[in-house]
Amino acid sequence: MRLVMFVSLALNALAGHLSAQGNGTINVQVVDEEGRALGGARVKLLGLNPTHLLHRNDVTNENGHVKLSIPLGTYMVCAGKEEDGYADTLAALYATDPAPVVTLTSAALNQSVVAKIGPRAAVLSPFVVTDAVTGKKIDSASVTLKRLDNEAFVKSSAQDKLFVPALTKVSVEVHAAGYADWFYPGYIDQSKATAIVLRPGQALPMNAALQPLNQ
Repeated sequence: MRLVMFVSLALNALAGHLSAQGNGTINVQVVDEEGRALGGARVKLLGLNPTHLLHRNDVTNENGHVKLSIPLGTYMVCAGKEEDGYADTLAALYATDPAPVVTLTSAALNQSVVAKIGPRAAVLSPFVVTDAVTGKKIDSASVTLKRLDNEAFVKSSAQDKLFVPALTKVSVEVHAAGYADWFYPGYIDQSKATAIVLRPGQALPMNAALQPLNQ
């Protein structure tokens, strides 16, 4: 019995040792566009080679720091704090600065990185989509926001909170089954569309009246 217990303890210790050897640490500090520490920011890690998102819930402390223990590999470090208007930079649409990339190896187990986010995003609110003939609200509509400088885009429900990268030319498209696509400021012809450029924190109400395809 003592031998069995000894072997069991030894195996557990070895497993713990191997597990620890397969992990490294990234010390992340999140700062805003002015370089000020941003507490309460959520940090996300996108693994590269192969690409995969680590499903974690890491939040910076009041000094903007968080320490992450993760498997060895190469990661892109993204961050956001949407309640304060900082959209998640995991979406390239909102990444003003290139997201930092960190590689953890057995020879480099500990790395430090600064993730800069901001400026604060603008928001399209309220965003109302209606039938141009009946005036009835269309709850199933989706919105595509696209940066014109790098073609990065996000597509989401018109009922979601729609963040727009500030000081950047962005096109707005609305889609719904049974309706012609709508392009800001109100055309079904995409060639006539114009971009919006909003200030940090600006709220822009938007109404999109969609033309039914059977009209």
